[in-house]
Amino acid sequence: MNSPTIPIEVKSWLEHLIGKYHVISVHREHSARTGVWKIGTSLGGYFLKLHKEKRKWHPEVYAYNNWISSYKPYLPELVGVFQENNIQGILVTAINGVPLRDIDLPESKTLNVYSCAGKLARNLHSSKRGTWFGIPNSEGRPLGEHHSDPVEYMRADLNRWFSRALRLNCLSKSELKLARWALENLGVFSQEPPIPINEDYTPGNWLVNQKGEFLGVVDFECMYWGAEVDSFAILWERYFARSPKAERAFFEGYGMNPLSERPLQVKHVCIKIGIADVVWGIEKGKNKNIELGRRILENHIDKC
Repeated sequence: MNSPTIPIEVKSWLEHLIGKYHVISVHREHSARTGVWKIGTSLGGYFLKLHKEKRKWHPEVYAYNNWISSYKPYLPELVGVFQENNIQGILVTAINGVPLRDIDLPESKTLNVYSCAGKLARNLHSSKRGTWFGIPNSEGRPLGEHHSDPVEYMRADLNRWFSRALRLNCLSKSELKLARWALENLGVFSQEPPIPINEDYTPGNWLVNQKGEFLGVVDFECMYWGAEVDSFAILWERYFARSPKAERAFFEGYGMNPLSERPLQVKHVCIKIGIADVVWGIEKGKNKNIELGRRILENHIDKC
């Protein structure tokens, strides 16, 4: 299969922005959502990211301009934003590292990265307060459905997946019980303010060098105004379950462990991500997601 090519309109924009360049590598060749190219010039390297969905491009642009300074100095720099002829993308400076999940490091080095990532998450969550929950467009206005009340927001978010699960008839009796428990106990979020969260803040987007030194955070298309504990759901589902030490290091860096301070909120978001992964996995034919979703649901069945 041929690698995806950069559209001619984008090539002209790149040349105007950074001059002569060459493509070093192509990433996400089979992605249905984005195309990513690493680009080289005489002055340095860049990443070009083209979004096939404006729903992902909008919050990433907004995040670069308004939120991710909280990750300094561990972040790429936004160089330019492209939107023309139903093509939308960004150009950012390159961080020449590898994702933590893709490298085998001594345990002490890995735990140091988790601790640093926890500190940066705290910086982000403490940086701003919003007035509504939902996804912002590139200018900061709501992009589609949004809510000012945290309980209604969490209800809508859970129902989005639960209703699809009901249509698919894919949940067991015990999993249905969990979902209904979550819907009946949304009051635990009644005092939550909207804060910027990164739903895809994981070792897959934390870059390190071969020495295990933390270099930066990338990929901000899954950022929005949300509830604090929601941002950790993917970590509980995919990473912390197999590494309690990593979990401790992350929340020591963060300065608060929701498992001890907000256990019902944690239970809720774990149920939600479990249902979401089962549904998404069935719809897309991704058995790994189904497995992950059912496993985290199973972990909470005896806790209702």
